[in-house]
Amino acid sequence: MKLRKAAAVTLAGAFTAVGLLAQPATATSGDNSRAWVTGGTIHNYCAVGDFCLYTGMLYSGRVYGLPNCTDYALHEWNGVGSWKNNQTPDSYNTDAQFKNAGGTVIGYGWLQYGAEPAVNLTPVYYVRPCG
Repeated sequence: MKLRKAAAVTLAGAFTAVGLLAQPATATSGDNSRAWVTGGTIHNYCAVGDFCLYTGMLYSGRVYGLPNCTDYALHEWNGVGSWKNNQTPDSYNTDAQFKNAGGTVIGYGWLQYGAEPAVNLTPVYYVRPCG
């Protein structure tokens, strides 16, 4: 358990360094009302086996399930959202990758059952659930 906590702290520092981790106390809700994901499936909840993106903070707004090991293109994500990694040992069981417009990895969604309630998704153009 201590290892997971240390990994989360390290990840938070890495996300902050590249501008992905939002500060919930000061974050103003960007306009993700028109946000969408090429190939993503809209759900009412984050299905088992999926990596999920939410258009709002604290797992609110539309939920996009990303079930396959491929790069998903994000469109019109202009602010703070959130994510959950609901992959199982039977799915990919790896960290998701967040990529910029050039396809360079700029952050990670940690392994299986990880989550982040407030993330600036503006610099993210692609998400690959299977790292």
